[in-house]
Amino acid sequence: PGEEWNPELEKKINECDLFLLFWSGNARDSEWVIKEVRLALARKKGISEALPYIQPIPLELPLVPPPPELGHLHFNDSILYFIEKEVQR
Repeated sequence: PGEEWNPELEKKINECDLFLLFWSGNARDSEWVIKEVRLALARKKGISEALPYIQPIPLELPLVPPPPELGHLHFNDSILYFIEKEVQR
């Protein structure tokens, strides 16, 4: 409590090797999530092999389209389909 989010988020994103992007409709609509993604992308400086590795983890079906700047990443996760089938039982 009492910490300023923005400097702490920037610090953590600049230190991480792996950026897990939990993706949903709510994430797409969150200004903070998009800001964090852009920070991670800026750190990569356009080099796909550079850190942090960005790993999208979709959380809902139908899949929510990613923002254009993440269009190069694969968002479709077959595990979602198994989860959906199990929930439908």
